Amino acid sequence: MEYTEKYRIYSESSKRTHIVGKLESGEYTCDCRGWTGHMPRPCCKHIREVLYTHPEPLDLANYEKLQGKKGKVNKAFDTLKNSWTTQAAGTIKE
Repeated sequence: MEYTEKYRIYSESSKRTHIVGKLESGEYTCDCRGWTGHMPRPCCKHIREVLYTHPEPLDLANYEKLQGKKGKVNKAFDTLKNSWTTQAAGTIKE
């Protein structure tokens, strides 16, 4: 099963993040306990957040290189988030 998109969703109850993935079949997966611990798999709140808020997907090429290296993934995401903030600030000034 190949992912076409992945999203990073922040937990409401802790400082953790969850990865929601969209498969080629159009189905969504999540790494949270609410989704992985149940059969049949429910639509968890992280998947609902992706469906309702339409966040920007992660860059899969870079994400796959960093997978399993939490510090590097967080650093890469923070760098990206800072660039979005800078771009937004530039847009507001104009």
